[in-house]
Amino acid sequence: MLFPRWIASQRPVAPPASIELLRLARPDGVDSIAWLRRGGGDGPRPTIVLLHGNAMLANHWFDWAVEFAADGVHVLIPEFRGYGDAPGSPSRDAIVGDVAAWLAALRSRPEVEPERIVVYGRWSGAAFGVDAVRAQRVEVGEDNPFRVAEEAGARWIEQSLDAYRDARDCWAEAMFYALYDNPAAEAMFGWSDKQVLGQ
Repeated sequence: MLFPRWIASQRPVAPPASIELLRLARPDGVDSIAWLRRGGGDGPRPTIVLLHGNAMLANHWFDWAVEFAADGVHVLIPEFRGYGDAPGSPSRDAIVGDVAAWLAALRSRPEVEPERIVVYGRWSGAAFGVDAVRAQRVEVGEDNPFRVAEEAGARWIEQSLDAYRDARDCWAEAMFYALYDNPAAEAMFGWSDKQVLGQ
């Protein structure tokens, strides 16, 4: 990945008091850090994970975090390794692993609705988010309505193509016999239907 050291090494802007710093221990010994702004309201809430781009820092999302929280949504903003105050050196695999670990951690928090976590990224952050979510995909059940609709659609397409093929072949055969198996063609070109049809 392209690492904009001149931006990533800038001192981050101090967050508002309502945004708290979280740390997550990673297997390689480097802690991943993220900023959390809790949404208002009682009980578990939906959560959005904001992933900044290559020429950004986590603090660029602080205004968004305050606005989302005002609507009752928790906001988590991971800081990429080597950016701002985050320890470690940036690499695609490490950052994707950190984001995946944060998603798993969010699902275990009591204030978070695990089925209502949205990942939003800008530029490279979007790519990291896609890879992190892809790594945690779980196959849906056979009764999932989207899977049922997909299978029904696939059957309909297959049957339609089969019907088109059969109609096309029937029409081509009928046209062949209409053209070559008639007295006018035999008289004009001097062939017989037995010659044309291989009889």
